[in-house]
Amino acid sequence: MLEFEWDEGKAKKNEEKHSISFDLAANLLIKQEYVEIPSNTNSETRFKAIGAIENTILTVVFTRRNARIRIISARRASREERKIHSSLFGK
Repeated sequence: MLEFEWDEGKAKKNEEKHSISFDLAANLLIKQEYVEIPSNTNSETRFKAIGAIENTILTVVFTRRNARIRIISARRASREERKIHSSLFGK
């Protein structure tokens, strides 16, 4: 079973800004029906998960820390990210 963690303050700000909860983001990752691509960062290895949930294509930025997945941000996918998703899933 996947274990998730996140900063509660950041989760609240993310939901206020993007109307996407980290709980919803975690559900996307649990479904495991997404494309995962590396995300550019200098501080740690991060990934973008681009997938559909609740009729919306989301991008979730996350990192793996030991046995847990730490969610960094979640938002609606950009046009380019939607194209990537569509090319793989045809939706």
